[in-house]
Amino acid sequence: MDIEHFNRLTTQGLPAAVSIQIIEGKLDEKRELERLKEGKLAAEWCRSKANRLLRPCPVWDFDPGNFHLAGDGLKVSEFNHAEHTVLFTTTSEICENLLGREWIEADPWLQTYRSKTAVIAFRWCHGLPVTPPLIAVHDGKLVVAGGNHRLRYANFCRADRIPFLVARDQTSRVKAMLRSASSTE
Repeated sequence: MDIEHFNRLTTQGLPAAVSIQIIEGKLDEKRELERLKEGKLAAEWCRSKANRLLRPCPVWDFDPGNFHLAGDGLKVSEFNHAEHTVLFTTTSEICENLLGREWIEADPWLQTYRSKTAVIAFRWCHGLPVTPPLIAVHDGKLVVAGGNHRLRYANFCRADRIPFLVARDQTSRVKAMLRSASSTE
């Protein structure tokens, strides 16, 4: 491992594990530094109670090149966007049909969730998009495979409808489970 490169990355504030993945070519240095900067800005922004009380209109990122971000930490190479599609449903219906859905009503600003919520809220309040959650069918039940915080915050913001990603081979099962699910907004 290139120790000088590692030290340069960690000195800039990147965690050791992220720095190692950058050196190994698994993560993009520029993207990770941008995420670090955005996280710091979001943390500062959410210190204001007035900002935490805002309920912005969600802004969704429908660029297939970013769909891997829906998987919470998946790399581009680990997510085949061609095997996924976007569906839309009412927020209330998806929340009612999730396995273990009690978490959805939790305050997104609790300390446990605050760092993730801060970035989502910061982005939406500034008109910046976030990838939709990734939903999957597991043992005949709907589960969030990525994007719990996005779904929770969209629910908190009282979004009427929400887009979500789903594997194409699960689309018909999901549509049968969510009557309001469709391919159009």
